[in-house]
Amino acid sequence: MKFKTTHLTILITLGFLFCLMIINNNNFFADIEINERKSANITERNFKNPNTSGHWKTNHIHILNDNWSATALDWIQVGAGTPQNPHIIENVTINAVGMGSGIIIEDSNDYFIIRNCTVYNSGIVSSDAAILLRNTDNGQIIENNCSNNKRHGIHLRENCNNNFLLRNNISNNRNGIFLYLSDNNSISGNTLEYNDYNGIYLDSSDNNTISENNANKNKQDGILLIVCNNNTITNNTANDNDRSGIYVTIYCNDNVVSGNNMSTDMTTSQWYGIFMTNNCKNNTISRNIIFNNTIDGIYISNDCTNNTILENTISNSTRDGIFLRDCHNNTILGNTVKENNRNGIYLEDCINNTIYLNEFIANSNNAMDNGTYNNWDNDILGNYYSDYLGIDKNGDGIGDIPYAIPGTAGSVDNFPISSPIIKIVTPENKTYKSMAGYYHATYGFENDNDGSLPFGWTGSRCSVIESLGNHKKVMEIDNNGGDIRWADNIFNQQTNGTIEFWIRTGYIQNDPQRIRVLEGANIGPDFRIMISEWHYRIGGIWYDIYQENGVDQMPAPVVNTWMHVKIEFECGNGGYKGLSPDTYRVIIDNITSQEIGFRFGDRDYIDTLSFWTGTAAVSYKLCIDAVGYSWDDNYKIGDNLNEDLLLNFKNSTNLDWMGYSLDAQTNRTILGNTTIPLPCDGMHTIQIFGNNSIGTKFQTLSRSFTVDTIAPSSLISYIPHIKPNLVNESTLFTLNAHDFSGSGVSIIKYKINNSEEFEYSTPFNLSGLIPAHYIIYYYAVDLVGNNETEDSIYVNLVEIPSTPSTPVILSNGDDDDDKEDKAEAILGYNILILVGMCLLTLGLLTRKRWKFIKKSKISK
Repeated sequence: MKFKTTHLTILITLGFLFCLMIINNNNFFADIEINERKSANITERNFKNPNTSGHWKTNHIHILNDNWSATALDWIQVGAGTPQNPHIIENVTINAVGMGSGIIIEDSNDYFIIRNCTVYNSGIVSSDAAILLRNTDNGQIIENNCSNNKRHGIHLRENCNNNFLLRNNISNNRNGIFLYLSDNNSISGNTLEYNDYNGIYLDSSDNNTISENNANKNKQDGILLIVCNNNTITNNTANDNDRSGIYVTIYCNDNVVSGNNMSTDMTTSQWYGIFMTNNCKNNTISRNIIFNNTIDGIYISNDCTNNTILENTISNSTRDGIFLRDCHNNTILGNTVKENNRNGIYLEDCINNTIYLNEFIANSNNAMDNGTYNNWDNDILGNYYSDYLGIDKNGDGIGDIPYAIPGTAGSVDNFPISSPIIKIVTPENKTYKSMAGYYHATYGFENDNDGSLPFGWTGSRCSVIESLGNHKKVMEIDNNGGDIRWADNIFNQQTNGTIEFWIRTGYIQNDPQRIRVLEGANIGPDFRIMISEWHYRIGGIWYDIYQENGVDQMPAPVVNTWMHVKIEFECGNGGYKGLSPDTYRVIIDNITSQEIGFRFGDRDYIDTLSFWTGTAAVSYKLCIDAVGYSWDDNYKIGDNLNEDLLLNFKNSTNLDWMGYSLDAQTNRTILGNTTIPLPCDGMHTIQIFGNNSIGTKFQTLSRSFTVDTIAPSSLISYIPHIKPNLVNESTLFTLNAHDFSGSGVSIIKYKINNSEEFEYSTPFNLSGLIPAHYIIYYYAVDLVGNNETEDSIYVNLVEIPSTPSTPVILSNGDDDDDKEDKAEAILGYNILILVGMCLLTLGLLTRKRWKFIKKSKISK
C-alpha cells in the first residue's frame, strides 16, 4: 500500500509541474514557431536604418550637465553616452526665431552625435550659433546645414575638446565655424561660403586639425587663426575670399599650413594667399598653391621669426610673390615664384633670413632686398633667376659671377644656379595605393617625349604615346596601310633568361604580328599573334602553341586588349627554369606553354628583342609597354604586373649621372623619369641626386609620401541572448575598423539581408524588424579607396520577454494579424495543456479511488 501511495503522489506532482511549465513558457515556444513560419515567407525587404528618427521641427534644444534622459524629446535618441552607444540628435529642423542658439550642448562629457539637422535664424549675441558647444567634449557634428544665422554657424566655446565637425554646409553667417579656447578638435570636409566674416575662425585654440574644407567666397578670410599654437591646416581650398585665403596673426606658433590652394578668379578681390603678422614663430608654410591674388601671394610682417616657407608655388600676384617686412631668421627654401607683377620676393627691414634653392621665373623683378644680413645662398647653392646674365663656363650648374640682388642691402647670391634646379614632381606629399597606369620595368618609356623614338630602341614608325587604355607612356608601332613596321632593342649577350612585356594590337589577321628573339640577325624564339590562337615556327612551318599539358590551346589573342607575355629561353646546356638546350616557353596571361625549340636550332646567345607588324592592307597599331629583363639588376621579373610609383622630376641641368635614394638607402642609378616598385605600406622619403662632368653635386629636397595598399579590417561585436546568434530587438551591434599603418578608415558600411547599404556611425539594433533569420554584411573602406572584403554574421531575431508571459493575452485594439498569430499560438499549445490537465485529473481521480477502497476495507 505504501508503494502505491508513493506512486500516486509522483504522478500527481508530475502532472502539476508539466502544466506549470507549459503555461509559463508558452509564449517563448510559440514565438519560436511563429518566427520560423514568418522567416520562411520573407524574401526581400527595403529595410530602413533602425536608428533613423522622424523628421521633427522645433525652436531650441538645450542639453545641460548631460541631462539627456531628462530632456525627454522625441527627436533625441538617448544612449549610454559611450563611444559605442552615444546620444543622437538627428533629422531636426530648427528655426531659432532670432533668439539664442538652435542647439546648445554645455558642460557635457558624454559622447553624442548631431546629424542631418537644419538650423537657422539663431540670435545676434556674440556666443549665439546654429549649434553651440560650451565646455563640452566628445561630440560629432556631421552633415548638418547651419546657414542663415545672425552670428555663427557652429561655435565651440571655452574648453571644448575632442570634437569632430564633419561635412557640414555652413553659409551666410557671420563666421562659419568659430573655435574659442578649444583644443584637439577636428574640422574636416566642411563647405563654408558667403559668410560675412570668416569661413573658419580659431581664437586661442591649440592642437586642432583643419583639413579638406572648402572655405571660399567669404567676406574676410577663408581661415583665420589668432593666438593659436600647434594647429595643422592641410589640403583646404580657400579661394575668392575678400581679404586672405589663410590669415595667421598675434603669437601664433608652431602651426603647419600645408597643401592648401589659395587662389582667385579675379572677379573677387582676395588680397593675399597667406597673411601672417605680429610675433608668429616657428610656423611651416609648405607646398601650397597660391595663384592670382590681388596684392601678394605670401605676406609676412611684424617680428615673425624662425618660420619656414618651403616648396610653395606662387604665381600671378598683382604685387609680390613673397613679401617680408620686419621679419628675422626665416628660411625660404625650394619655392617656385613666377610671373608676379612686381617682385618675386621682396624683403623690407628684414635681418638674417636665408633664401636658397628657389626658382624666380619671369617676375617683373625677381628679387628685392632692403634689409640687412640676409643670405641668398647656403654657401654651396643659391637660387635660380630667369634674368641671370652670367655664364657657366665649366658647366657645373653654378654661374661664374654672383647675382646682384637689387635693393639697399647690397646683397648678392654667390652661387646662382645657371639653370632651373632638380625638383621632384611625383611622388607628391600624399598617400598612394598605386599610381594608375605606370608599370615598373627596364623600359617603361616614362622619360621619353611623346612622339619620339624611345631611348634604347630602333624602329620604323615607332614612337612613344601618352597613354592607351589603362597604360601610360607606351611604345606604338604604326602599321600605316600594310607595310611592315618594327621596333628592336639590342642588349648584352644572354645565354638564358626571361623577357616580359605587355602587348596590345589593334588588328588580328592571318598575316600576323610577330615577336622574335634574335642572335644578331639569326632567329631564336619566333612566334606570332593569329586569329584566336598563338603560333610558333620551326624552320618554315607554323604550329599552334599549346599549354604545357599538351592538350589545351593558349588564351586567344583579343583585339585592343593588353596581354601580358613572358619568354623564358635557354641557349646553353639546359637547366634554366627546367628548359632543355635551345628551347623556350611563353607564358601568356599567366598560362604556360609547352617547351618549344628555336626556329633554326642552336643559338649561342640572345641579344635582340624584335616586334613586327603584318603586311595586311589595313592601318592599325601594335603597342608595347613595360619591357623587363631578368638580367637587369634594377628589375625583378613579375614587377611589371603591378602598377608602381612614378618618379618624375624636373631637371634642366646637364648631369652625367642621376640616381635616387629611397628612405636614405644606397643610391640607385636612373636615366631620368622612371618607375620604382611600390614600397611597403607606411611613410617613406625619396630624394634625387646628380653629378655633372666636373663633379658638382646636386640634390633635390627630400620628399615624404605614404603608401597604403592594404584594406582596413573591421569587426562586429554584440552580446547574444541565451545562445550564440539568438538576439532580440534591443541587442546592439557595434562595428570597429582599423587601418593600422595605412591612410586611415574613411567609412564603415553595413546592410541587413538585401537592404540598402548604411553608413555606420553608431551602434545599431534590429528594432522594427519582424522576428526572423537575418544576415548582417559589413566592410570598411580607407581614405585612398582600399575596400575590405565583405564579411557577415548570421543572427536569429526572436521576441524574448523580460518577464514570464501568461498563456493567452488578446487585448482590445489588436489588429487582425495579431489576433490570428495569438489564436495560432493558443491552438498550438492546447494539446500540451490538455495532456497535462488529463494527467492531473487522472491523478486526482485515482487518489479518490484509493481513498474509497481503503475506507471500504476499514468499514469491513
